[in-house]
Amino acid sequence: NDLAEPYLVGVGPGAFLGVTLAALAAASLPGPAVRGAAAFAGAVGVSAVVFAATRRGRETGPTLLLVGVAIGAFVSSVATALLYVAIPRWDRVVYWLLGHLAPRPGTELLLVAAVLLGAFLIAFVRARDLDAVALGEESAWLVGVDVRRLVAVQGLLACLLAAAAVSVAGL
Repeated sequence: NDLAEPYLVGVGPGAFLGVTLAALAAASLPGPAVRGAAAFAGAVGVSAVVFAATRRGRETGPTLLLVGVAIGAFVSSVATALLYVAIPRWDRVVYWLLGHLAPRPGTELLLVAAVLLGAFLIAFVRARDLDAVALGEESAWLVGVDVRRLVAVQGLLACLLAAAAVSVAGL
């Protein structure tokens, strides 16, 4: 589905929840490495819930979007409530949450560059399979693409890319 971008299917709100939980544990906004790991864990966790809820019934594109939006809104509201109630300096987290493109330290940029390079290499190696899936899952399966495995790997890659962006620039 062309509309199924990471924030609509719950990946962005999951990353937000992960960073919020890490901030609760540290009582402040954690450093970039911890933010990145927490964002990735939250993104994967929430996207797993979204895909599990979608698989219960008949999977369709609109179902994925509706479940993702509903779970994403719930997760965002839980994370916001946790920020408001539990973190004394929540203004720092809200600054991060609102997003910014202020100059970043070189280590954060190197982290994002490494994630982008890795994602590019994986997409380059799997380009033929991705092109086949673009024609439809059944067509891809007929030409020998393991669609379930490809979707799982690409889903994790999308979580990683969204988590990297969220950890550096905010939601």
